[in-house]
Amino acid sequence: PSVTSQSPLIIINAYPGKLIPIRGWPINHYIDLIKRLLNLNPELNVVLIGLSTATNYNGEIVSRVVNKRCIDLSGKTDSPKDLVSLLSLAKLLISNDGGPVHFASLIDLHSVVLFGPETPALYSPIGSANTVLYSSFSCSPCISAFNHRNTPCSDNKCLQAISVEQVYSAVISAYQDVSKFDLKSKT
Repeated sequence: PSVTSQSPLIIINAYPGKLIPIRGWPINHYIDLIKRLLNLNPELNVVLIGLSTATNYNGEIVSRVVNKRCIDLSGKTDSPKDLVSLLSLAKLLISNDGGPVHFASLIDLHSVVLFGPETPALYSPIGSANTVLYSSFSCSPCISAFNHRNTPCSDNKCLQAISVEQVYSAVISAYQDVSKFDLKSKT
């Protein structure tokens, strides 16, 4: 498959990074979500992005989704210019709290952003083209400038509590609001 402006495209920034892995939504949740989205529309492509350090993580997702329309572009969007160029082709971005959501907000691309150990009150992208999912546990935020982004938490229940169904519903709602292309299959 090729990524073009003609194909409906959802971009996913799944890899939380090696410095603060606690910021990651469970990999199995991403796999289930991608399978559900790809089953909705035979024309939809899902592209995983990240620095080259995301290659193994995203590769595992691609190998378990087992669909040629799930494409790994880890290491291919390292420059802001390349990232923004790819984002400009997308209908939607799904991401952990991280840099790509802020770039997406600059081009008014709707993002579904998953927050857990950090607070959306401080780090949410600017603008209204985003849907923030945050479980608001009493222990969150556990990552902050006050603790030098060094959390004692080793089990991110705050992100685990965000279900695949919640993200799927947010994606469907946002996608239909921002796109002329109906995500649901016509068959």
